[in-house]
Amino acid sequence: MKTYIAGAIAAIAILHVGVSAQKRGTEQQVLAADDERNNAMLKGDTGALDKISVDDAIIVTNGGQTRTKIDQIAEVKTGQVKYNTIDVTERQVRMYDDVAVVVARYKMIIVLRTGQTPVPDERVTRVYKRFGGDWRLVANTAVTIK
Repeated sequence: MKTYIAGAIAAIAILHVGVSAQKRGTEQQVLAADDERNNAMLKGDTGALDKISVDDAIIVTNGGQTRTKIDQIAEVKTGQVKYNTIDVTERQVRMYDDVAVVVARYKMIIVLRTGQTPVPDERVTRVYKRFGGDWRLVANTAVTIK
């Protein structure tokens, strides 16, 4: 009886370790997609931005304005907005099957046509959904931390 219980406990522990490793791997894929998005913003890579976001993505700026994927890509493509730095100071991921929520804290310097603008601390919530093997942005909301 003791051998049976010990075997069952060992099997549960192995299963738990396997599930935890799989979850960490999936979280790393989401963070890689988030990094890819940040790098695309820094490089002004509109092709990568197009690939990362779904067509009907909703983007809410720290000023409360809503943007579409098309709006954001146009702003980057025309030079209306250029990202000089994006410093991630905190980031966490919560997984819900094929949906991931990334909550992060950023400091950025962006250049608008009116000049360089440091963005104060900003808290960002991004929602990614897995389509096939790719994690794609479906929603992004930013708020300024005062």
